Amino acid sequence: MLNKEKINFNLPIFFVSKTQLTSEIKSDLEMTTSSQPNKKNIYDIVFDSKTPFDKLLTDKWGNYTTHDTKFIKDSQNLYKNINN
Repeated sequence: MLNKEKINFNLPIFFVSKTQLTSEIKSDLEMTTSSQPNKKNIYDIVFDSKTPFDKLLTDKWGNYTTHDTKFIKDSQNLYKNINN
């Protein structure tokens, strides 16, 4: 079992100006939890989480948003070209 406190990995959004999402927003969008017991949340679907480490990282993805347009455009470009 992974120890969350021992995993010291920060997503790129941690290094830009950001806003923490409220638990209500995350719940309404089913970002990290699902309202139905056997249904995957949106990040588990998008990232196809399979391992405990995957799950730990997907939980981090749903915590912040940013208005930093350069960061958003750079991220979009990275995601578009990641397999090229």
